[in-house]
Amino acid sequence: MEETSPHYSGSPLWAAWAGVANRPNPLRPGSGPPWRNRPYCRDLGRFLKFWRFPHRLAHLTIPLPSHDEVSAMTWTPLRCLRPRLCIGLDLAPQRLRLALARRRGRQREVLRLAQAALPDGLLQDGQITDLDAVVQACRPLLDPACPAQAALVLGMPRTCLSVQRLVLPAGSSDWERLAQVRAEMSAYGLAPADHVMDYRVAPARAGQDVSLWAWAASSLAVEDRLALAAALHRPLAALPPEDECLGDFLRPAASAAHDALLHLDPDDSWLIYGDTPAQGLRWRPAVAGPTALLAELAPLLRPKPQRLLLDCHPAALPTHDALPMLRAAFARYAGLRALPAPLPADLILAPSARLPGANPVGSFHLAIALAWRGLA
Repeated sequence: MEETSPHYSGSPLWAAWAGVANRPNPLRPGSGPPWRNRPYCRDLGRFLKFWRFPHRLAHLTIPLPSHDEVSAMTWTPLRCLRPRLCIGLDLAPQRLRLALARRRGRQREVLRLAQAALPDGLLQDGQITDLDAVVQACRPLLDPACPAQAALVLGMPRTCLSVQRLVLPAGSSDWERLAQVRAEMSAYGLAPADHVMDYRVAPARAGQDVSLWAWAASSLAVEDRLALAAALHRPLAALPPEDECLGDFLRPAASAAHDALLHLDPDDSWLIYGDTPAQGLRWRPAVAGPTALLAELAPLLRPKPQRLLLDCHPAALPTHDALPMLRAAFARYAGLRALPAPLPADLILAPSARLPGANPVGSFHLAIALAWRGLA
């Protein structure tokens, strides 16, 4: 870098930062080092002093790695900046939902909830078919209500993900294990050139083989969301799977081993139980009743969980007494204690985010979960 102190010019740490600073951002063509020739960056000491205040660096452009370097679903460009404001954007086939949240000490506060209708055909199987139309629908919700420094969090839908359970040798590093995951997933017809790989390791004893769940996301779906963040001029803080993000949000980690989470949605319903990923359900509220749902869940809920947490989209159970009837059916025919999934204890709703109705935030759970993940 120019005008740096000679005392720090040979430091490996400073050289590393200089290399990152001079790399352009692929999401913003033509961008260069944002802190070049700044007076507070003439030596490493002043730079690190300024770095202690990450909210003042929200305007910096951080380069995204390529698919060969790291998984896009777990890599967080703003993790080093720890964003104080995050926007969770839920892209549904016919509806766009937004949640703006901020970090408030050890709590997370939801500042704003908003939604807008999407024309039919903009999203097909989780992929964006018309990027310009989606951008035009997002901008009225983002500007000017959301601050410019707020980071964006988007989710990967289940329709764009393939999940496999793998058993790999113990003792591998993270990079070696990712290479092993790519090789194993190729045997299932999931080429690394067309997919972004990620994995989650299950608990294991020392010296034993490692059991893990591997995800493969369509590269086209990942690129669509990267392009959407670039078009909205927002830094992308995270890109997690939607079901995994919602499961971590509504099911406390302390009770994850013995509680199950049932998500009911008009478009996609699934169940999370134990350490397994979400299992899709064929049940649809428009064509089947509670009895058909119980019959499909019976083989999946073995052994019987202590609690069945229900995350019901308002459109999935349109009548007012549908949820109490569903809970009564679980208790009578399956002996299950079913109750609505509670929100995390460290989440608070600001007065500006409170909506009228009996369950005003029920349809915003995914948007809030995405913003919550970005602030984690």
